[in-house]
Amino acid sequence: MPVAASGYRPQLADGYGRFLHAPEIANAASVVLEKQLATNATNPMDSHPPLKARIEKARALGIATATEDNRTAVTLFEDLPWLELQLLTKLIPALKPSELKPMNMIRKGRVRWLASGDVVGQAHFIGELFGLST
Repeated sequence: MPVAASGYRPQLADGYGRFLHAPEIANAASVVLEKQLATNATNPMDSHPPLKARIEKARALGIATATEDNRTAVTLFEDLPWLELQLLTKLIPALKPSELKPMNMIRKGRVRWLASGDVVGQAHFIGELFGLST
C-alpha cells in the first residue's frame, strides 16, 4: 500500500480487476480451474467436496436457470469507494482518510497510478516518487 501511505487513495477493486485480467494471471487461473474440473480427488484437509462434484450435484437438481448474468461481483456493492476506504484504514490505521487525494488508474503500456487533476504534472511526480517511467 505505498500509494495510500504516500497520501493517495487507490481504487482497490479496479486495480484487482486489472490484475485478474492480466494475461499471465488469467491463464494461470484457467489452468487451476481446468485441473479442479478434471478430478474428484479429495484431501483430508478439504472443507468442501471437490468443485467437479459440487457442479455435478447442482446440475442433478435440475433447477431451471435464468439468463446468465455476466456482471462482476463488485457491482453488488452500493458504495464501493467507502468500502475501499474502510479497508485502507483497517490495513493502515495511521491513514487520515480526509487527507487522501483521489486517484485514477490509466493504462498506457502498463498500469500507472495518476492523481486526478493535472495529469502531466502528477504523472511526473508519481513517476519519480515510485520509480516509474512516465
